[in-house]
Amino acid sequence: MTREAAPPAAVPDGLWLAIDTATRTSVVAIGRHEPRAISLRVVRHRHGSFLLEQVDEALEAAGAALADVTALAVGTGPGSFTGLRVGLATAKTLAYSAGLPLVGVRSSDSLRRAARVAAGAPTQVAIVLAAGAHDHYLVRAGEDPALVPPGGLVTALAGRPALTVDLD
Repeated sequence: MTREAAPPAAVPDGLWLAIDTATRTSVVAIGRHEPRAISLRVVRHRHGSFLLEQVDEALEAAGAALADVTALAVGTGPGSFTGLRVGLATAKTLAYSAGLPLVGVRSSDSLRRAARVAAGAPTQVAIVLAAGAHDHYLVRAGEDPALVPPGGLVTALAGRPALTVDLD
């Protein structure tokens, strides 16, 4: 059985601010419970330098202010240690200062859902993320992330479909 993160029932409907900095590409989105963002801002590298600017730009593009947001979601990885620290600290600070609920969402679940929406089919892809210079994180649907050492990825995937992120 596949498990996927879902917003808790206690989190209000309305406008959400989502931040994910687990990969080399930081993503800030404004949306509701629909599978499509109202506003999306993406920056490659340098999460700390541009993240708050991305938040401001996404809110402006959505015609909203932080006061209009009812909840925040933040990617929890697996992924870049430094990127995750930047995203988690920023989301927690924004949530605390605005008095908003904060929900952690596995970045791999978000990537898997995006792959399914893009493919238009309920494909169960494994997610492969960079984990340092040579290792990889492998996340299968419903499983915890596994660290795969160099040279072990082909065997670990065993011919199953995979979405790779930040890999050559």
